[in-house]
Amino acid sequence: MRLFDEVRVSRFRSIREASLEKVRDFSVLAGLNNSGKSNFLRALNLFFTGETEPGVAFRLDRDYYRPETRSRKKKVIEISVHFDLPQTFRFRSGLESVEEMLGRQFTMTKRWSRDLLEPQIEVDGKPIDRDDSLKAIAFLNLINFRFVPNRVMPTDVILAEQEALRDVLIRRLARQRAQSEEVFRAIREAGQTVIFDMASAVGGLVPGISNVRLDTASSLADLALRFGYQLQEGGVEMDETEQGSGIQSLLMFQTLNLIDRDFFQQFGWRQAAVWVVEEPESSLHTALEAEIARFLAQISSRPNGRLQTVSTTHSDLMIQYADSAYLIEKSEVRGLPSTSTKQMEPRELLRQTPRFGISRWVNPILLYHLEPMILVEGKSDQTFILQGLRMLEGREFRVASLSSLLANKEKGGVETIKSFLKENLEAIRARPVDAKVVVVLDWDSAGKVDGFRSLFRQKDPVEILAWDESEANPMLDASFKGIERFYSDRLIVEVEKKDSSLIATKNSGLRTVQPKDLGSLKQILHPIVDSGLDGADLVYAKSFLLQLAVLAS
Repeated sequence: MRLFDEVRVSRFRSIREASLEKVRDFSVLAGLNNSGKSNFLRALNLFFTGETEPGVAFRLDRDYYRPETRSRKKKVIEISVHFDLPQTFRFRSGLESVEEMLGRQFTMTKRWSRDLLEPQIEVDGKPIDRDDSLKAIAFLNLINFRFVPNRVMPTDVILAEQEALRDVLIRRLARQRAQSEEVFRAIREAGQTVIFDMASAVGGLVPGISNVRLDTASSLADLALRFGYQLQEGGVEMDETEQGSGIQSLLMFQTLNLIDRDFFQQFGWRQAAVWVVEEPESSLHTALEAEIARFLAQISSRPNGRLQTVSTTHSDLMIQYADSAYLIEKSEVRGLPSTSTKQMEPRELLRQTPRFGISRWVNPILLYHLEPMILVEGKSDQTFILQGLRMLEGREFRVASLSSLLANKEKGGVETIKSFLKENLEAIRARPVDAKVVVVLDWDSAGKVDGFRSLFRQKDPVEILAWDESEANPMLDASFKGIERFYSDRLIVEVEKKDSSLIATKNSGLRTVQPKDLGSLKQILHPIVDSGLDGADLVYAKSFLLQLAVLAS
């Protein structure tokens, strides 16, 4: 969920003037140590909570832009956040005047200086009086803000949330009619229901862990004690404090999500959550690191979700799963060192960070290695299949063309894909068995399927699939090479509207295209498809796409 889409920071710690633009559901800030990444998280914490870190009070002299601390100029720190409230965000009863003042899209600015006891608040660049400032604060109180430092002890976070965990259980129990003699059994059952997803995730990722259960009360005396977790290993149960820091981190994030999600479901006065997390990959082995990255992306981008996450990282896996990304560097601004930002697509940042020594290089075939990847010949295939699967299945699939994987517009075609697969056999075999590479060939390459399959062993995580010519649009002849032969009549008509000279109609009624015009046809079709399909556009592709969805699930 995107609650805000831009952050501007002025004169805070290492940041002279910098901004994060196009902030989305799960955003990552990557950079070398001491580049100032975490200062953006601290700035957000200051904006939302009045502290620079949990339990660390704001001090103007310490937190002012460091190179100018000795300047005689008036010291002013300014942080602005542009909010674009989603439909799920509701102003509770009694706050109608707050919504009327702010609207749904607005910029809120807080300004700290030595002569102000409290930060001055502006909305859309205009100072507001005390009454309206209280309304602005009432709005911020609708947002649950969490700062998770990388040096935090996960067990301390779980301990601090024990009351919230207890509240979750009490609300679950309120739905049941447990008799007094059955209450503790009901507590145990409710506990396992509450952490079902967590138990499945931990049990599937941590070698030796066969079960996770919530360590709930078994007697009236126990009710005064904290809640925790019991993890079963080799038939022996141990609590979370006896586990490694990686497992503790996973339990911590799962716990925070459980509490926030349940809270939104039960109450109306908190409408959203913002998490800012320092290097969530710390202390994790690669499989757990990938799972945490995927987990943060999933919970932040759920339809009708209420969580937005901003994270600092050195991890290629965190960058892979982000939907907005920033390179954070130290540079000179007017002769003074300052933190700067460069917004880019995650895939581009993934290519840049190894050059600076921030993260490791990743073989493109190992991107999103916990999920199946659909590999297609060209950009047109990628766009159409991605859109079609989204319409049919209502969810996202990882669809990549070779040109997008290698950042080379010239890469494409069946023989190029075959060469790429040959060169990366061992990397493909390193993918988990349930994260297959599903290679899609055009209908006119169907005869090459067996040749592709011969490259691999039977147990390799690979599937080869070709479009079935018999299911193509019967009004398009074989001159329509590639996926375009499965396009609907509507899409072909759209091309004719733009350039009637590209497509001819034979005496038989079949449409045909000259080889020299095929490139122009594809260029016109791609933006039409990219702008959106309707159900009728899949009439000739539906069967194949459903088959593809099964293989890539």
